[in-house]
Amino acid sequence: MQTIWKYPLELGANNLSMPRASSVLSVHRQGESLCMWAIVDENRISVTRKFVVVGTGHPLPDGLTKFIGTVVIDPFVWHVFEQAD
Repeated sequence: MQTIWKYPLELGANNLSMPRASSVLSVHRQGESLCMWAIVDENRISVTRKFVVVGTGHPLPDGLTKFIGTVVIDPFVWHVFEQAD
């Protein structure tokens, strides 16, 4: 069964357990938190995926594979990427 799950994110590296082949929908601010939403199939085996939250002007880590989105939590601007293993 497919559903949408919310994943709160922290600054820096985030190792998230997600069902295999989950599809990230978006990242947004919810209250004062940075969150990511994904379509997941609850019947699939979970895997660990790595996401990184980086501020504007900060160095980017190596191995970033996919840009997910940008979120403004005034006065900061955060950028979320998926990172390869």
